[in-house]
Amino acid sequence: MIHYFLINPVSFVRREHLLSRIISDIEAAFTDMPREHTFKIAVSQRPRAAHTIFHKFMEKIPVTETVRVYAVGGDGILFDCLNAIIDYPNTQLAAIPYGTTNDYIRSIGEGLKPVFRDIPRQMSARMLETDLLDCGGMMAMNMVMVGIEAYALQEVYRAVTAISPSQQSRIFGLLSVMSGAKVMFDKDVMAREYTCLVDGEPRTGKYSNISVINAGYYGGVFFSNKHATPDDGYLHVVFCNETSPYRLIPAILKYTRGGFEAYPNMFEYVKCREIQIQSDHAFPAGIDGEQFWTSGLHIRNIKGAIRFADPTGLGYRRRDTSVS
Repeated sequence: MIHYFLINPVSFVRREHLLSRIISDIEAAFTDMPREHTFKIAVSQRPRAAHTIFHKFMEKIPVTETVRVYAVGGDGILFDCLNAIIDYPNTQLAAIPYGTTNDYIRSIGEGLKPVFRDIPRQMSARMLETDLLDCGGMMAMNMVMVGIEAYALQEVYRAVTAISPSQQSRIFGLLSVMSGAKVMFDKDVMAREYTCLVDGEPRTGKYSNISVINAGYYGGVFFSNKHATPDDGYLHVVFCNETSPYRLIPAILKYTRGGFEAYPNMFEYVKCREIQIQSDHAFPAGIDGEQFWTSGLHIRNIKGAIRFADPTGLGYRRRDTSVS
Protein backbone atom coordinates (compact mmCIF):
# COMPACT_ATOMS: atom_id res chain seq x y z
CA MET A 1 0.00 0.00 0.00
CA ILE A 2 1.22 3.47 -0.90
CA HIS A 3 0.44 6.44 1.34
CA TYR A 4 0.55 9.59 -0.79
CA PHE A 5 0.58 12.92 1.07
CA LEU A 6 -0.34 15.96 -1.04
CA ILE A 7 0.32 19.25 0.74
CA ASN A 8 -1.12 22.68 0.03
CA PRO A 9 1.67 25.07 1.13
CA VAL A 10 -0.75 28.03 1.22
CA SER A 11 -2.25 26.52 4.38
CA PHE A 12 1.14 26.96 6.05
CA VAL A 13 2.07 30.52 5.07
CA ARG A 14 3.74 32.06 8.16
CA ARG A 15 3.44 28.61 9.76
CA GLU A 16 6.42 26.91 8.11
CA HIS A 17 7.48 25.41 11.44
CA LEU A 18 4.16 23.57 11.57
CA LEU A 19 4.66 22.12 8.10
CA SER A 20 8.15 20.92 9.09
CA ARG A 21 6.66 19.18 12.11
CA ILE A 22 3.97 17.48 10.00
CA ILE A 23 6.58 16.15 7.58
CA SER A 24 8.61 14.86 10.53
CA ASP A 25 5.49 13.15 11.92
CA ILE A 26 4.86 11.47 8.56
CA GLU A 27 8.42 10.19 8.35
CA ALA A 28 8.31 8.96 11.96
CA ALA A 29 5.04 7.10 11.38
CA PHE A 30 6.70 4.88 8.77
CA THR A 31 9.83 4.07 10.77
CA ASP A 32 8.55 0.71 12.00
CA MET A 33 5.95 0.01 9.32
CA PRO A 34 6.10 -3.23 7.29
CA ARG A 35 7.83 -2.96 3.93
CA GLU A 36 4.59 -3.17 1.98
CA HIS A 37 3.65 0.26 3.37
CA THR A 38 5.53 3.04 1.60
CA PHE A 39 4.95 6.77 1.45
CA LYS A 40 5.53 9.77 -0.78
CA ILE A 41 5.16 13.48 -0.05
CA ALA A 42 4.23 15.93 -2.83
CA VAL A 43 3.41 19.65 -2.85
CA SER A 44 0.67 21.32 -4.90
CA GLN A 45 1.82 24.86 -5.64
CA ARG A 46 -1.44 26.15 -7.11
CA PRO A 47 -5.14 25.23 -7.38
CA ARG A 48 -5.79 22.17 -9.64
CA ALA A 49 -2.08 21.31 -9.83
CA ALA A 50 -2.76 18.17 -7.77
CA HIS A 51 -4.48 16.58 -10.76
CA THR A 52 -1.36 16.72 -12.95
CA ILE A 53 1.02 15.79 -10.11
CA PHE A 54 -0.98 12.73 -9.09
CA HIS A 55 -1.70 11.49 -12.61
CA LYS A 56 2.02 11.56 -13.39
CA PHE A 57 2.72 9.59 -10.21
CA MET A 58 0.07 6.98 -11.04
CA GLU A 59 1.56 6.27 -14.48
CA LYS A 60 3.98 3.79 -12.85
CA ILE A 61 1.61 2.32 -10.24
CA PRO A 62 -0.07 -1.04 -11.01
CA VAL A 63 -3.85 -1.20 -10.59
CA THR A 64 -3.37 -3.92 -7.97
CA GLU A 65 -1.60 -1.46 -5.64
CA THR A 66 -3.82 0.49 -3.23
CA VAL A 67 -2.98 4.19 -2.96
CA ARG A 68 -4.36 6.25 -0.09
CA VAL A 69 -4.17 9.96 -0.85
CA TYR A 70 -3.94 12.34 2.11
CA ALA A 71 -5.05 15.94 1.43
CA VAL A 72 -2.94 18.04 3.82
CA GLY A 73 -4.42 21.52 4.20
CA GLY A 74 -8.00 22.70 3.76
CA ASP A 75 -11.09 21.90 1.74
CA GLY A 76 -9.44 23.30 -1.40
CA ILE A 77 -6.71 20.64 -1.50
CA LEU A 78 -9.32 18.01 -0.55
CA PHE A 79 -11.38 19.09 -3.59
CA ASP A 80 -8.29 18.87 -5.81
CA CYS A 81 -7.29 15.45 -4.47
CA LEU A 82 -10.82 14.15 -4.94
CA ASN A 83 -10.83 15.16 -8.59
CA ALA A 84 -7.32 13.75 -9.03
CA ILE A 85 -8.19 10.26 -7.75
CA ILE A 86 -11.61 9.80 -9.30
CA ASP A 87 -10.27 8.00 -12.39
CA TYR A 88 -8.45 5.39 -10.30
CA PRO A 89 -10.49 2.61 -8.64
CA ASN A 90 -7.47 1.55 -6.54
CA THR A 91 -7.42 4.82 -4.57
CA GLN A 92 -8.72 6.02 -1.21
CA LEU A 93 -9.03 9.56 0.15
CA ALA A 94 -8.10 11.03 3.54
CA ALA A 95 -8.18 14.57 4.96
CA ILE A 96 -5.50 15.99 7.27
CA PRO A 97 -7.09 19.30 8.29
CA TYR A 98 -4.95 22.43 8.47
CA GLY A 99 -7.06 24.79 6.37
CA THR A 100 -9.37 27.71 6.94
CA THR A 101 -12.57 25.74 7.57
CA ASN A 102 -12.11 21.99 6.89
CA ASP A 103 -15.87 21.62 6.60
CA TYR A 104 -16.15 18.13 5.16
CA ILE A 105 -14.83 16.31 8.24
CA ARG A 106 -17.68 17.91 10.20
CA SER A 107 -19.97 15.37 8.49
CA ILE A 108 -18.44 12.89 10.96
CA GLY A 109 -18.41 15.20 13.98
CA GLU A 110 -17.34 18.51 15.50
CA GLY A 111 -14.02 19.12 17.21
CA LEU A 112 -12.29 16.19 15.52
CA LYS A 113 -9.31 17.94 13.93
CA PRO A 114 -6.79 16.45 16.41
CA VAL A 115 -7.92 12.93 15.49
CA PHE A 116 -7.76 13.63 11.75
CA ARG A 117 -4.26 15.10 12.21
CA ASP A 118 -3.01 11.91 13.89
CA ILE A 119 -0.98 10.23 11.13
CA PRO A 120 -0.89 6.68 12.63
CA ARG A 121 -4.65 6.74 13.18
CA GLN A 122 -5.19 7.95 9.62
CA MET A 123 -3.02 5.13 8.28
CA SER A 124 -5.16 2.51 10.05
CA ALA A 125 -8.51 4.25 9.53
CA ARG A 126 -11.53 2.37 8.31
CA MET A 127 -12.98 3.41 4.95
CA LEU A 128 -16.44 4.91 4.51
CA GLU A 129 -18.28 4.32 1.24
CA THR A 130 -19.04 7.89 0.19
CA ASP A 131 -21.37 9.43 -2.37
CA LEU A 132 -20.26 12.23 -4.67
CA LEU A 133 -21.87 15.09 -6.54
CA ASP A 134 -21.00 14.72 -10.21
CA CYS A 135 -21.15 18.28 -11.57
CA GLY A 136 -20.67 17.51 -15.26
CA GLY A 137 -17.42 15.63 -14.69
CA MET A 138 -16.22 17.79 -11.80
CA MET A 139 -16.68 15.96 -8.51
CA ALA A 140 -17.71 17.39 -5.15
CA MET A 141 -18.16 15.83 -1.71
CA ASN A 142 -20.03 18.45 0.25
CA MET A 143 -22.43 20.80 -1.55
CA VAL A 144 -23.09 23.13 -4.48
CA MET A 145 -24.35 26.67 -3.85
CA VAL A 146 -26.17 28.90 -6.33
CA GLY A 147 -27.53 32.37 -5.56
CA ILE A 148 -26.89 34.38 -2.39
CA GLU A 149 -24.43 31.94 -0.87
CA ALA A 150 -22.34 31.68 -4.04
CA TYR A 151 -22.16 35.46 -4.43
CA ALA A 152 -21.33 35.82 -0.73
CA LEU A 153 -18.55 33.25 -1.12
CA GLN A 154 -16.93 35.49 -3.73
CA GLU A 155 -17.03 38.43 -1.32
CA VAL A 156 -15.50 36.31 1.44
CA TYR A 157 -12.56 35.19 -0.67
CA ARG A 158 -11.86 38.75 -1.74
CA ALA A 159 -11.70 39.73 1.93
CA VAL A 160 -9.52 36.88 3.19
CA THR A 161 -6.76 37.23 0.61
CA ALA A 162 -5.10 39.87 2.82
CA ILE A 163 -5.38 37.76 5.98
CA SER A 164 -3.00 35.02 7.10
CA PRO A 165 -4.38 31.44 7.07
CA SER A 166 -4.12 31.20 10.86
CA GLN A 167 -6.44 34.22 11.20
CA GLN A 168 -8.81 33.21 8.41
CA SER A 169 -10.25 30.26 10.31
CA ARG A 170 -11.19 32.50 13.24
CA ILE A 171 -13.22 35.02 11.24
CA PHE A 172 -14.44 33.02 8.23
CA GLY A 173 -17.93 32.51 9.67
CA LEU A 174 -18.28 36.21 10.53
CA LEU A 175 -17.14 37.23 7.04
CA SER A 176 -19.67 34.82 5.54
CA VAL A 177 -22.51 36.44 7.48
CA MET A 178 -21.40 39.97 6.59
CA SER A 179 -20.96 39.11 2.91
CA GLY A 180 -24.35 37.41 2.77
CA ALA A 181 -26.01 40.48 4.29
CA LYS A 182 -24.41 42.69 1.63
CA VAL A 183 -25.50 40.45 -1.25
CA MET A 184 -29.11 40.33 0.00
CA PHE A 185 -29.62 43.91 -1.17
CA ASP A 186 -28.76 43.02 -4.80
CA LYS A 187 -32.15 42.70 -6.53
CA ASP A 188 -30.73 40.67 -9.42
CA VAL A 189 -29.38 38.05 -7.02
CA MET A 190 -32.50 37.96 -4.86
CA ALA A 191 -34.92 37.39 -7.74
CA ARG A 192 -33.01 35.60 -10.48
CA GLU A 193 -35.01 33.22 -12.65
CA TYR A 194 -33.71 29.66 -12.92
CA THR A 195 -34.95 26.82 -15.10
CA CYS A 196 -34.50 23.47 -13.36
CA LEU A 197 -35.09 19.81 -14.02
CA VAL A 198 -35.43 17.74 -10.84
CA ASP A 199 -35.27 14.01 -11.69
CA GLY A 200 -36.62 15.01 -15.09
CA GLU A 201 -39.49 17.11 -13.71
CA PRO A 202 -39.42 20.78 -14.85
CA ARG A 203 -39.31 23.49 -12.22
CA THR A 204 -38.95 27.16 -13.13
CA GLY A 205 -39.07 30.15 -10.84
CA LYS A 206 -37.33 33.08 -9.25
CA TYR A 207 -35.06 31.96 -6.43
CA SER A 208 -32.75 33.79 -4.06
CA ASN A 209 -30.71 30.66 -3.38
CA ILE A 210 -30.46 27.00 -4.37
CA SER A 211 -28.37 24.54 -2.36
CA VAL A 212 -27.62 21.03 -3.63
CA ILE A 213 -26.37 19.06 -0.67
CA ASN A 214 -24.45 15.84 -0.11
CA ALA A 215 -23.10 16.62 3.37
CA GLY A 216 -23.99 20.29 3.80
CA TYR A 217 -21.40 21.66 6.23
CA TYR A 218 -19.89 25.03 5.31
CA GLY A 219 -18.45 28.30 6.54
CA GLY A 220 -16.67 26.66 9.46
CA VAL A 221 -19.77 26.70 11.70
CA PHE A 222 -22.84 26.32 9.47
CA PHE A 223 -24.84 23.36 8.19
CA SER A 224 -27.80 23.48 5.86
CA ASN A 225 -29.79 20.24 5.99
CA LYS A 226 -30.30 17.76 8.82
CA HIS A 227 -31.66 15.12 6.41
CA ALA A 228 -28.47 14.79 4.34
CA THR A 229 -25.66 12.29 4.90
CA PRO A 230 -22.98 11.62 2.30
CA ASP A 231 -23.82 7.94 1.98
CA ASP A 232 -27.61 7.95 1.53
CA GLY A 233 -27.72 7.96 -2.28
CA TYR A 234 -29.60 11.25 -2.66
CA LEU A 235 -29.17 14.92 -3.45
CA HIS A 236 -30.88 17.11 -0.87
CA VAL A 237 -31.97 20.35 -2.54
CA VAL A 238 -33.22 23.46 -0.73
CA PHE A 239 -34.83 26.18 -2.85
CA CYS A 240 -35.13 29.64 -1.32
CA ASN A 241 -37.99 31.41 -3.09
CA GLU A 242 -37.70 35.04 -4.17
CA THR A 243 -38.00 37.22 -1.09
CA SER A 244 -36.93 40.53 0.44
CA PRO A 245 -33.77 40.91 2.51
CA TYR A 246 -35.86 42.00 5.49
CA ARG A 247 -37.78 38.73 5.48
CA LEU A 248 -34.73 36.63 4.67
CA ILE A 249 -32.37 37.94 7.39
CA PRO A 250 -34.21 36.34 10.35
CA ALA A 251 -34.85 33.18 8.30
CA ILE A 252 -31.22 32.79 7.27
CA LEU A 253 -30.21 32.48 10.93
CA LYS A 254 -32.37 29.35 11.12
CA TYR A 255 -31.28 28.13 7.68
CA THR A 256 -27.58 28.18 8.56
CA ARG A 257 -28.34 25.88 11.51
CA GLY A 258 -30.36 23.43 9.43
CA GLY A 259 -33.70 24.94 10.44
CA PHE A 260 -35.11 25.94 7.05
CA GLU A 261 -38.31 23.98 7.70
CA ALA A 262 -39.37 26.67 10.18
CA TYR A 263 -40.12 28.86 7.12
CA PRO A 264 -42.16 26.61 4.78
CA ASN A 265 -43.35 29.49 2.58
CA MET A 266 -39.80 30.62 1.91
CA PHE A 267 -37.86 27.35 1.65
CA GLU A 268 -38.77 24.24 -0.33
CA TYR A 269 -36.98 20.94 0.19
CA VAL A 270 -36.65 18.27 -2.50
CA LYS A 271 -34.84 14.93 -2.32
CA CYS A 272 -33.70 13.64 -5.71
CA ARG A 273 -30.89 11.91 -7.58
CA GLU A 274 -30.30 14.43 -10.36
CA ILE A 275 -30.86 18.13 -10.97
CA GLN A 276 -30.18 20.60 -13.76
CA ILE A 277 -30.03 24.35 -13.06
CA GLN A 278 -29.89 26.94 -15.84
CA SER A 279 -30.22 30.70 -16.20
CA ASP A 280 -30.21 33.15 -19.10
CA HIS A 281 -27.09 34.81 -17.70
CA ALA A 282 -23.93 33.37 -16.20
CA PHE A 283 -23.98 32.95 -12.43
CA PRO A 284 -21.43 31.92 -9.79
CA ALA A 285 -21.52 28.43 -8.32
CA GLY A 286 -19.77 27.46 -5.12
CA ILE A 287 -18.69 23.84 -5.55
CA ASP A 288 -17.24 22.54 -2.28
CA GLY A 289 -16.20 26.10 -1.54
CA GLU A 290 -14.43 26.56 -4.89
CA GLN A 291 -15.72 29.34 -7.16
CA PHE A 292 -16.84 28.83 -10.74
CA TRP A 293 -18.96 30.82 -13.21
CA THR A 294 -21.46 28.99 -15.38
CA SER A 295 -24.78 29.37 -17.21
CA GLY A 296 -25.86 25.84 -16.32
CA LEU A 297 -25.20 22.96 -13.93
CA HIS A 298 -26.03 19.27 -14.25
CA ILE A 299 -25.54 17.52 -10.91
CA ARG A 300 -25.98 13.80 -10.22
CA ASN A 301 -25.54 11.70 -7.11
CA ILE A 302 -22.95 8.96 -7.60
CA LYS A 303 -23.61 6.36 -4.92
CA GLY A 304 -20.54 5.01 -3.09
CA ALA A 305 -18.14 6.56 -5.59
CA ILE A 306 -15.10 6.75 -3.30
CA ARG A 307 -13.76 5.45 0.00
CA PHE A 308 -13.02 8.11 2.62
CA ALA A 309 -10.82 7.51 5.68
CA ASP A 310 -12.49 7.81 9.09
CA PRO A 311 -9.81 7.72 11.82
CA THR A 312 -12.46 8.32 14.51
CA GLY A 313 -14.43 5.12 13.89
CA LEU A 314 -17.66 7.12 14.32
CA GLY A 315 -18.98 6.99 10.76
CA TYR A 316 -21.11 9.69 9.18
CA ARG A 317 -23.36 11.34 11.71
CA ARG A 318 -27.10 11.51 11.24
CA ARG A 319 -28.78 14.62 12.58
CA ASP A 320 -32.23 13.48 11.48
CA THR A 321 -32.88 10.69 13.98
CA SER A 322 -36.22 9.90 12.36
CA VAL A 323 -34.34 8.41 9.40
CA SER A 324 -32.63 5.05 9.90
